[in-house]
Amino acid sequence: MEKKSYAVAIDLGSSKAAVAVGGYDEAGLLDIAALSERPVEGMRAGRIENIELVSRAVKEAVTEVEDELGIRITEAYAGISGEFVRCARHTDHVYVYDPQNGVCRRDVEALFDRMRNVQAPDDETIMERVPQNYVVDDCQEVKNPVGSFGKKLSSTFNFILCQQVPMQRLDMALRRLGIRMMAAFPDAIATSDAVLLPDEREEGVALVDLGAETTDVAVYYRNVLRYVATIPMGAAAINNDIRSLSVPEKYVENLKCRYGSAVARLAPENKLIRVSGRTAKDAKDILLRNLATVIEARMTDIAEFVLEEIRDSGYATKLTCGIVLTGGFVSKAPMAVMRGLIPIYTMSYYSAWWLRCFIRWFGPHMIRQFPFSECYFLEDAKRFRAELKCPLVYVGGLVSREGIDRALDAGFELVQMARALVNDPAFVRRLQEGDASTRSGCDHRNYCIARMYSVDMKCCKHCGDLPRKVREELA
Repeated sequence: MEKKSYAVAIDLGSSKAAVAVGGYDEAGLLDIAALSERPVEGMRAGRIENIELVSRAVKEAVTEVEDELGIRITEAYAGISGEFVRCARHTDHVYVYDPQNGVCRRDVEALFDRMRNVQAPDDETIMERVPQNYVVDDCQEVKNPVGSFGKKLSSTFNFILCQQVPMQRLDMALRRLGIRMMAAFPDAIATSDAVLLPDEREEGVALVDLGAETTDVAVYYRNVLRYVATIPMGAAAINNDIRSLSVPEKYVENLKCRYGSAVARLAPENKLIRVSGRTAKDAKDILLRNLATVIEARMTDIAEFVLEEIRDSGYATKLTCGIVLTGGFVSKAPMAVMRGLIPIYTMSYYSAWWLRCFIRWFGPHMIRQFPFSECYFLEDAKRFRAELKCPLVYVGGLVSREGIDRALDAGFELVQMARALVNDPAFVRRLQEGDASTRSGCDHRNYCIARMYSVDMKCCKHCGDLPRKVREELA
């Protein structure tokens, strides 16, 4: 049997433990070979509070992937997140060895050596050293200093620090299972590598990873990590607030995902929903508006903390690409805006290798399927139409003349279509020439969405050379 070399990653969140095993395929691309997740107890805001409970959850996840692949895991990389992770900047300089010939690689290495000699406070350890810039002779900032003329080379480094106790507890939990922790990485950085596009990191973006008990913030500008912070508050705080409405804990999550809204004024004022109790007699009705008010208050708190961290980074006015939301909480319904088949394998097939890993790893566990129905956003969009006086364009599930008429009759000045036109570029002309029964041939298998960022946006019905696994998934 051929032996394969695998890399193992273990991530401990506040609500679940995940173990992923990946290997390189024939094309040299990293592919996820196995993934296991288990609910975890004994964690609080990213910190291990009960090592027995945590080790038990990790062991279950590890055992599952070991059995699936027929391997024994003895070492792994780990992810860590919590308010005990922070960043600090340090500036230092060296004098150029040969100013007549300009800055050379030797000078840059000498500067790195000085930064490597910087010591963390006694109760912290340095996880990452990220150079922010290079400055020649205190006046000329350059991206790559090699070849620049000057006598002095200086730089500011961003040091990512972690308190030693949480790191030691993580290492201890893995060693109890016979696993050596090869290195630990801040979750904010690992998530950024998985979900941010190169253009976003270059132009300026803030990644906000909203988890159960923590929210990570990472700021990028000019393709450099500028700031990292963790807010000790997440989706679990919303669940606790909902419980204040006398909702039993086991029903909170489903209630939030099914009926929740972060904008209270968009929720119907007088609509009631029935919430089950321990018995049928204990069931009660609550107002949707009250549920939305509770969610909005807590989400406003989280948003304000996030904005405060972004302002503290010093790059709030330079984030051309704005904020990217991700995480177990915000990703529960990422494809709700599309509807139809969610082709996980096809999406990963046409993605860059780093995004491919993320989709195959998290996709089957986090992305829900939403069946397609025409004008699926119309009822929600009508609420915005009622509140706003400006011209609005309706977007969402238009595939027929009848659907377009419904949107226009609801008061929208314009409508927008995408997948219907990818399937049939002449669809608008057919609408003009046809009647009320004219309909697009798009069946919403979303192949066009899967490939639009890497190749072009093309309907699967116009492709005759699809890979076998893609054909099988779309069948």
